[in-house]
Amino acid sequence: MASLWIGFKAPDFPVNKSGPGREGTFVIDRSVVRGAGPLDAATKAVADGLETLPQGDRAGVVLFDSSVETVLEAKDGGEAKARKSTADLLRQVHTGGSTFLSGGWTAGANQLSQLAVDSDADGRVRQVILLTDGHGNSGETNPEQLHDHADRALQQGVQTSCIGVGDHYMLLQVQALADGGAGRLHHATDKHELVQALLEEVQSAGHM
Repeated sequence: MASLWIGFKAPDFPVNKSGPGREGTFVIDRSVVRGAGPLDAATKAVADGLETLPQGDRAGVVLFDSSVETVLEAKDGGEAKARKSTADLLRQVHTGGSTFLSGGWTAGANQLSQLAVDSDADGRVRQVILLTDGHGNSGETNPEQLHDHADRALQQGVQTSCIGVGDHYMLLQVQALADGGAGRLHHATDKHELVQALLEEVQSAGHM
């Protein structure tokens, strides 16, 4: 009789060798709408996502309420250490004031537009994923103008997808961004649907 011992180890995410990597920004609404529930779900979902992104991808994070805060620049978001520290910060985020939706989206899109001029940018998938549960009530709020802004970003190779959380976000605004940015609009009524929508967007680039 002989004994055989077999050990298993989960592999690290490999560098994507099938094509250029993915560059994205997560833009999260932290304004006060219906309590901290949607915000808590969104920030934790993004935090978990940051820690599991494949090697070779880069991700930035922007928070917005009445102002805009860049928590992680996409150009630095390829480093595991930077993503880990950002994920830890996201798990401690608190709700803020009004909803500067256009400012948050613009900050996320601009990060990717700047990366698009890099020498190694050819062929990369670049995408803004915006998560909101409210109405944009400061900055640009006109859906037609938001559509045009997203369309201009698309011409620079930056797509936009949106996740509307709950039942009180402004459908016309986020639909305009998603349509103009050639992305998708997801409706999430609870934490499970929010995480599923976020995963679908990440998977759409063929990396997870």
